[in-house]
Amino acid sequence: FSFGMGGMAVLMLSAVGGMSEAEHETLAHLNAQAMAATLQLSPAALEHLADPPQSAPLCFESESCTAEDWLVSQYVLWRARLARELPGGAGVACRDSTPADGDASAPDCDDSGPAVTKVFWTDPRRSNDEDGGARRAVAQVPR
Repeated sequence: FSFGMGGMAVLMLSAVGGMSEAEHETLAHLNAQAMAATLQLSPAALEHLADPPQSAPLCFESESCTAEDWLVSQYVLWRARLARELPGGAGVACRDSTPADGDASAPDCDDSGPAVTKVFWTDPRRSNDEDGGARRAVAQVPR
């Protein structure tokens, strides 16, 4: 009886871990899509984000923000949210002809092709995989 209960506990812990993995995947894709939609509002937006500052004015607190200030503010907040909500979370917006490549330390944007957002995170349960558990979600900025 106790052996069966132990097995059931292991299965339950496994299921909870799987939900966390699915939750991370969902958050990553939602965040990639959200930033892509934000960038759609400003066709020249990517030029302002090539070398973004680590902090920016919080435009919802200031009435004197320019469109560029607002965009940079949203981008900085987005990147901070990724770092807070996803293990090893990071993100980038760029032009990339091969968007399904790169990782948090080297996003591999080639400055050609469509505008995309890439969200990177690490799945701790897959740290022994060949890629160390590195995961990626990509969204194309709508035209």
